[in-house]
Amino acid sequence: MRRPCRITFLCIILLGLSAYNLFGAINVYVRWDFLNQLPLTVPPLYLLLRDGFWALALAVLAAGLWWARPWARRAAFFAIPLYLGHGWFDRLVLTQADYARETWPWSLALDVLSLALLTALLAGRPARLRLRPDE
Repeated sequence: MRRPCRITFLCIILLGLSAYNLFGAINVYVRWDFLNQLPLTVPPLYLLLRDGFWALALAVLAAGLWWARPWARRAAFFAIPLYLGHGWFDRLVLTQADYARETWPWSLALDVLSLALLTALLAGRPARLRLRPDE
């Protein structure tokens, strides 16, 4: 199969984000008793479900882009800003630390760059995969 390098690059990024969230969910599960003793703004179940959901959603999105499914490109334009927005919801509503506001400008810059990269990688015509060399 031939696919554009930009799609391969985006799939690698999405799989990396999926793995990051999967490890976050595993970490919450392993440290469940400890997290229940902490004065968190949300229960550990929220953290487990959040990380588990995004791990699965981003892995499915990466697989859809890899196999050039028609829904995957449209879903990427929806899912990635939703993922970044969910991160901002957590930052703005759930964060208790006073020093957290100091990181907001850097987080905003990184998120804007992420959206620009997404747009650049998905710009142009959708790729048509060649399954056989004679096609």
